[in-house]
Amino acid sequence: MDHLIGHDAIVRALRSARARGRMGHAYLLVGPACVGKTTLAKWFARDLLCAQVGVDGAACRTCTSCAAVDGNRHPDILRIAEESHAIGVDAARAWTTAIASSPLLGKCKVGILEGAHTCSEDAANALLKTIEEPPPNTVLFLTAGARSDVLPTIVSRTVVLHCRRVPVDVIRGGLLAYGVAHGEAEVLAADVEGCPGIAISWVRDATLRAAALEQRTCAQTFL
Repeated sequence: MDHLIGHDAIVRALRSARARGRMGHAYLLVGPACVGKTTLAKWFARDLLCAQVGVDGAACRTCTSCAAVDGNRHPDILRIAEESHAIGVDAARAWTTAIASSPLLGKCKVGILEGAHTCSEDAANALLKTIEEPPPNTVLFLTAGARSDVLPTIVSRTVVLHCRRVPVDVIRGGLLAYGVAHGEAEVLAADVEGCPGIAISWVRDATLRAAALEQRTCAQTFL
């Protein structure tokens, strides 16, 4: 699973809410593309599903459940990945049906629906009951670019969390943790406009990274 770069305040708030027994049943994570909304949802899903969660609420990262989350194969995380087309009613119904089933490995289920703003009206209507009253021991995370992009009927049933652009120094630190050389991390962090997911994609793809570095070098040459 990707490193989560930034959003520490949201993680602390979620862990605190869980410790106090005040977790919401459905959260809407809003923010720019590649800012880390889905990664944030998956990180907290790991906390929720961990068999040996620490006193600080953080997952142990060593148990069977954590390994399954990190490998994107945990059976109790039900996800609709964001696509270029709208989420239709069939996909929405299949997701709600899966959410209603009993957990297979952990003590709860986590639903992640990417691109809530792409839901058709029929799909949104199919989701409403589950979002308003999920089955017991279920937490839902929906993502969208902006609150205003999502149908009001969905927004009103969720707790909205704003995933804001991440400071350059935080992104740089995250890239260093990935093993990126300091000079490259400095350049890449400065070029992603607060969206660490873009930098991570460059780290994973040497061709993209080389192109980004070359573009920055060319830009500096002409200054």
